[in-house]
Amino acid sequence: MTKPLIAVPMQVENPDTSLYSIKKRYLASLKQAGCAVVVLPPSLAEDEAAVVLDRVDGLLLPGGGDVDPARYGAVVASPHCSPTPERDRLEAALIRQAAERDMPLLGICRGMQIMNVALGGTLTQDVSPAGARTAHWQPEPYNAPSHPVRIDGESPLAAYLGLTGECAAIPVNSMHHQGVRDLAPALRPCAWADDGLVEAALWPEKRFFVAVQWHPEFLADDEPSLNLFRCFAEAARAFAASRA
Repeated sequence: MTKPLIAVPMQVENPDTSLYSIKKRYLASLKQAGCAVVVLPPSLAEDEAAVVLDRVDGLLLPGGGDVDPARYGAVVASPHCSPTPERDRLEAALIRQAAERDMPLLGICRGMQIMNVALGGTLTQDVSPAGARTAHWQPEPYNAPSHPVRIDGESPLAAYLGLTGECAAIPVNSMHHQGVRDLAPALRPCAWADDGLVEAALWPEKRFFVAVQWHPEFLADDEPSLNLFRCFAEAARAFAASRA
């Protein structure tokens, strides 16, 4: 069976030297799901991004640095905020172009945040004030869940995770200080933390347009995370077949 080809943008590791990087765990999770991968430098121009998307079958938006508040009409209001405008520019273009193609997309952590912003939503720059009941930034080990999320059991996400029932909760890991404030109009929330923060969203009218706030690539031995990557791979495979 032909492997679907997934594009993964790299993160800006050092803006001063334009050092780009990609975490191995994203690549390993995609490989485990039966995908081939091509990584994209943030310096890619929008027209070049279009050429790449014409040749791939899916897009994964990984975690990393913060989305620039200027993209949703705000200013930096947190000492923890470290924007990466170069990466924002590329990923926003990729999201719009993937949506136009109905190409499968999976966003993880920052990937959910830039997807929300690119489609017209906003972010909270610090989601866990001192004393908050849900800690959204956990220490290592990152493969150990730190808080539960409640999944809408009637949503496609529940099926992607292999869950059944009207409402299910799963334990997840958490490494972020920004999060969704106003959800983009096209997106539907489908998972929440105990403090009400939206932990997953999807575009119902699209083939597979899903984002989660946690890091399933660190939970690759857990069945829900394995199922999520497998369903993404299957959607990318179907997309490839539809274009053949």
